[in-house]
Amino acid sequence: MKFSQSSSSNSNNLIRVAKLGRLNKLIKLVRLVKVMKLKSGIMQFMSNVFNMGKGIERITLLIIASLLVCHVFACLWIVFSSFGDPGASNWMNDEIKAMSTSD
Repeated sequence: MKFSQSSSSNSNNLIRVAKLGRLNKLIKLVRLVKVMKLKSGIMQFMSNVFNMGKGIERITLLIIASLLVCHVFACLWIVFSSFGDPGASNWMNDEIKAMSTSD
């Protein structure tokens, strides 16, 4: 009898964990909808202020997205360079030394 009670409580716990995963996905979906509404609001504002057509809006959005992706990759490049040995010679340490000695 004890075994069946503990196994049912374990299965209840597993069901709860599965529901938490679905709740997390729902929260992410709500965030995505909020971001999409914000993006459309910003683009509508820019369209009204600058009197842009749909083609210019798309090109502007493409440029902004490209700059954002480049920025993220540059930040990751800097972070990954710091994972090595602090005393080792790499491009980041060399740049820091060159900047500090040039002043």
